[in-house]
Amino acid sequence: MVDPDQQVQQSVRLMFETFRRTGSARATVRLFAEQGLQFPRRLHTGPNKGDLVWAGLEHSRVLRILRNPRYTGAFVYGCTHTRRTVEGDWVIEPVAREEWEC
Repeated sequence: MVDPDQQVQQSVRLMFETFRRTGSARATVRLFAEQGLQFPRRLHTGPNKGDLVWAGLEHSRVLRILRNPRYTGAFVYGCTHTRRTVEGDWVIEPVAREEWEC
C-alpha cells in the first residue's frame, strides 16, 4: 500500500533512485545527510501511534526498505525464474537485468 502523503511518496522514490544510482545503502544515507534531507516513518506504538515523523535516513532503514517484500515486488519482480528439476527440487535462477519483467 502506498502512503497517501505525496511528500512521503517523493522521499521513498528519491531513496530508491539514489540507491539505484549509487548502488550502495551507505552512499544513499550519506547523500541524504549531505543534502540535509529527512526521511519519513510512521510511529507504530505509543500514544502517537500512526503519526508521521521525519528524521535523518539511517543505514538500517535503507536496508529494511530494500529487503521489504512490499517494495521488492514492485522493483525487482521478474529478476529470477523458478523451475523444478527432474528430481523434484526447486531451482531459482537469476535472469539478465535486461530481461527482467518490471
